[in-house]
Amino acid sequence: MFEEATVPRAKVTKDDIFTAAHEISLNREKPTLAAIRKKLGAGSQSTIHKYLKEWQNASPGDELEVEDNCPSIPYIYREAMERDKIKLEGQLISLRSSNETLSFSYQKSQSKNLKLKNENEAMSQALLKAEHTCEVLKVKEESFETLVSQLKDSHEKVMEKLINDNRARISELMLELKNTMLDSKDKSQSLSSKLHDEIMLEKINVQNEIAKVATLKKDLQDANTQIQKLKAKNDNTALMAKLKKLTDENCKLVGRLTEGR
Repeated sequence: MFEEATVPRAKVTKDDIFTAAHEISLNREKPTLAAIRKKLGAGSQSTIHKYLKEWQNASPGDELEVEDNCPSIPYIYREAMERDKIKLEGQLISLRSSNETLSFSYQKSQSKNLKLKNENEAMSQALLKAEHTCEVLKVKEESFETLVSQLKDSHEKVMEKLINDNRARISELMLELKNTMLDSKDKSQSLSSKLHDEIMLEKINVQNEIAKVATLKKDLQDANTQIQKLKAKNDNTALMAKLKKLTDENCKLVGRLTEGR
């Protein structure tokens, strides 16, 4: 608290020893000869011992009465005490101000702490709710994955069955088409052969009809020749009868010719 005298002195006075003893006592240490000598840095043992005894007799219990006008306390020490008193009062005021500031800060921190506590509880509730939601979603996800796996297996089985059925149906259709083509080929060949035979027969019939028409034309030409001969003879009666007969025959030939065509 107080500054120690570190400058060696040529002579130690009574006030020096009293001051040193009192300062050592204030530091809750026992003022001994060695302690005072160490503190002052000078002084003979006899001088220090003499005044230390006086100080101890004047201060029972190794303490002095601290009064403003105490004659045993040096002036320089009283000034130091005043400075320390003013310093302590300033520190007390500062501590009171700091205490008020700390009190206000404590109240503010308590309010903030309460707010944070409420927010923490709300966040804890939200976290619990989120965890519950996550658990529910996890269960749903597992259920969905199981359903997807089942659907996948079912889909694969259905697709495999459809593919096999389609392959079997395609094989049946190919065989049916092959048989149909063979039957169509046989029928086409048979029909072609039949049509060829019918065409040849029709051709023969046409040729026969053409021969008949040629014969009828020849007969008609012969009839016309006879008619011309009869006209030349001027036998009207016989001519008319023959003409009628030839006309009838001519009509018959024409009718046969028409039917042949």
